[in-house]
Amino acid sequence: MSIDERERIAQLKNARVHLFAVYSTVTTEIITGSTMPAHETGMLWLLENKSVLVENDLKKAREFSIDEIFFKNGMRSVIRLPLHGRGEIYGSFNLTSHAPYTFGKREQEVLEELTVQITVAIENSRLVARINSLEKE
Repeated sequence: MSIDERERIAQLKNARVHLFAVYSTVTTEIITGSTMPAHETGMLWLLENKSVLVENDLKKAREFSIDEIFFKNGMRSVIRLPLHGRGEIYGSFNLTSHAPYTFGKREQEVLEELTVQITVAIENSRLVARINSLEKE
């Protein structure tokens, strides 16, 4: 896998995608704390299909409005992985790359394993937050 230029962890809340972790090596308007309508991203596709979505070459085809921003920033390939928790998809882990066809089968397998760890970390932080709120009552 080539070096990825942008990684994002997003969460779906009230039909909007909230980016709560963004790392990027390129200047972009997509930053931590950004929100956007879910229909402009791949989030609704992930919810409906409950599987990984790979777009191999944004120069040839772009599926979602946000892909236009990626392409404008020089990105060529995208992988979107659903974050599952308690039987539901509540977010996504997304990576983009300047190179087309970056995310093959092996990369997808490794990234799917990583999403398990991301989900565990998110679930643990939610649990700690709930415990803390109960202690304050």
